[in-house]
Amino acid sequence: MVFQKFKFDMLDELLEAVAPSDNQKQLMIREQLLQPGLNPESNCILLQNDGNTDLLGCVLMSREDLIGRVILDFWIVPGNQDDDYKKDILKMMLKGAIKNMDVPSGTVVHSCLTDLNYGYVFEQLGFSLNRTYWKMYRVTGDPLNLTLSEGLHVSEGTESMIPMLTNLQNSSFTGSWGFCPNTPEQITYKLYGSNTNFENVIFLSNDTEAIGYCWTYKYEINNVITGAISMIGVSPNYRGKGMSKGLLNHGLNKLVGQGCEGVFLEVDSNNKPAINIYEAAGFLKTQEMYWYELSIKN
Repeated sequence: MVFQKFKFDMLDELLEAVAPSDNQKQLMIREQLLQPGLNPESNCILLQNDGNTDLLGCVLMSREDLIGRVILDFWIVPGNQDDDYKKDILKMMLKGAIKNMDVPSGTVVHSCLTDLNYGYVFEQLGFSLNRTYWKMYRVTGDPLNLTLSEGLHVSEGTESMIPMLTNLQNSSFTGSWGFCPNTPEQITYKLYGSNTNFENVIFLSNDTEAIGYCWTYKYEINNVITGAISMIGVSPNYRGKGMSKGLLNHGLNKLVGQGCEGVFLEVDSNNKPAINIYEAAGFLKTQEMYWYELSIKN
């Protein structure tokens, strides 16, 4: 097995190899590789057979230098290989990624798994399980009856709101586990990408400022429309006042109005207050996601 650096002229071949005939997955990986500041030609490596150069998989290293973190995403080419062979491919890719990282000592590396059968591969390389996230799902029903407190109103996003959204998102989440502050360029890229747009960002405001937001996505696969609550953020000055519940309800109504048959979201299993809100709104846990962590020591 040999490593090769990713080149942009390989993109279509890579997507078809790791997600054959899966247009939605290919689109998501494409947009991930092309996001601003990522530089995949330096931070994405491919693993190939040394005999016939067939692609076996790839690993992407997303650097977040501002918070001293690197996120590893990996894709293994599907096929008839047994699990042990796939684990060998994963181990080889992880070792290659760690070896190729040019980061300061103390940098934290995170990677997310949905299948714990691969967990011991990470543990063999010094990773440990750090966090468990839940994926939760709610079947949509009729629109919710919404009542806002006096002096509050909701509005949908516009292009002119990008600076405000950037500031609100950063102030809402800075200090939260795994959050790296965003730039207006990154926010703009996401809003002009697939499955979301300006009107899918709902702001909650008082008479003077925006105090919270709910960012939703809509996916259509095989003629089934599914929604997602991507982020709910509330300004630190307005936490503990029930704003998150109101934003969740407005986000759900938005997705119901767009024809979504169900809505999913992800939440840290340690965030009990958020889980209580989601369960009260009818969400049920459907999956666990496991975040592994390694601290780089040079």
